[in-house]
Amino acid sequence: LKFKIKKENEKRIFPDGKYVFTRFREERELMTRLKELRKEKGYTQIKMQHLTGIDQSDYSKIENGRRYLTYEQCRRIAIALDTSMDYLAGLTDEKKPYPRSASLENSDK
Repeated sequence: LKFKIKKENEKRIFPDGKYVFTRFREERELMTRLKELRKEKGYTQIKMQHLTGIDQSDYSKIENGRRYLTYEQCRRIAIALDTSMDYLAGLTDEKKPYPRSASLENSDK
């Protein structure tokens, strides 16, 4: 389920305030992790564009919560930032990526 949270209508769309808060927190965590990892690596959004093929303006929207990630975009970002998709999604606090498959290692070269 994809949705944008807007302060003025979050109760109207989702009367269960706890669910809205939880979803908002998850989206905030993704945005925060993306920006923190990018800055830790010393990458600009332009550098991320070169590494991932995601247009800089789209990447900026993703980092600021105005656009959603596709599976493929999340995969590309995880590879570029040397982390796992699980970390980006907030499913783990371990930044280190899982061992990469041989086919992925060969495709990056």
